[in-house]
Amino acid sequence: MKYILTIVMAGVFMLLFSCAGAYAPQLSGSLNDDLQKVLDNHVVIGHRVGLGFSYYSSETGTVSLTSGYRDSQKTSLLETDDIYEIGSITKLFIAAVIFQHIEEGRLSLGDTLDEYGFHFEGSPEISIEQLLGHTSGLPDYFSDPELLAEDGDYTKDRTEQELLDITLALSREEKDWHYSNTNYVLLGMLIQSITGNTAEAEVRRRILEPLNMKRTFFRGKEEIRGDIVRGYYYDRGYWDAWDGVNPLLFSYAGAMVTSMDDMMTFLRALFEGEVVSEESLNRMRQFMPANGRFEYGLGMMNMELLGRRTIGHGGTTLGTIAYAFYAPESGEYFVYFTNLFNDTKLRSLENSLQEVLDWHRYGMGK
Repeated sequence: MKYILTIVMAGVFMLLFSCAGAYAPQLSGSLNDDLQKVLDNHVVIGHRVGLGFSYYSSETGTVSLTSGYRDSQKTSLLETDDIYEIGSITKLFIAAVIFQHIEEGRLSLGDTLDEYGFHFEGSPEISIEQLLGHTSGLPDYFSDPELLAEDGDYTKDRTEQELLDITLALSREEKDWHYSNTNYVLLGMLIQSITGNTAEAEVRRRILEPLNMKRTFFRGKEEIRGDIVRGYYYDRGYWDAWDGVNPLLFSYAGAMVTSMDDMMTFLRALFEGEVVSEESLNRMRQFMPANGRFEYGLGMMNMELLGRRTIGHGGTTLGTIAYAFYAPESGEYFVYFTNLFNDTKLRSLENSLQEVLDWHRYGMGK
């Protein structure tokens, strides 16, 4: 358990990008049929429980497909409207609300935490911009060895202040860029400080309700809106379910749950200017080098995915890997997830999806 938690919440995405040989689909049917073949085959060859994939372009409209099951007992097929944990994609929502407040004049990127009542060592030098971009130097509370101890209590309720206190007992990071979930816990606390409302209430009022996203919520903080797809870890022929971890541990850095349709709704609204202004989007998209595989802006990743240069965010939890990305050059949107955390064949899946999409978009993969 210690090993898995360390990988998930330290922001290490190596499992998401592991290499493997691609399954080569027979491309002869419709886009839906060919994508379905890819998902069906990769559920089998990747030892996965289930896969979901949603795609949008102006030419095709939205195509949403699933394969496999909601649980390892195979009692219920995975459906396109099922809800799943999105992990760090939560950060994209928090960042959007922060930028809305900046547009309204309540905040500025250069404002420091001490200006809003956060007083701890270093707070006068930590700006909102640094929190958004993971350049604050604050360590990740998940790197605390006691929190990750083998006998740690993962079911315990924890407040944001408790997560911050854990962070402040750790040594500060010296790197220019360091992925830390603490940054977004603080941004959630900041939202409450300036509005008097919880961050989840502000996300609901400003994003979820206007976009009619009825299947999306903060797990542990809001009413559960359906049965959440179970997440698993595959080990030597068996699937271990990751149940019982308190979602409050993920807080405003990764506690959200959604459906593929809701996620696609938000992604399109964000990049089509319905959530924040073009000026804010441009600021979010000022990227800097991060871990080698992707660059990071202000609440947003920039990386190559499915053979396209894409922007958006990825996320992991104990049992789920999720993606939500937009390709500006082609105008395509991609939302997909697997309920298998240690999915070592995602690159193979991506290669097969890319082959199908390129075939139908450009002809013969050109």
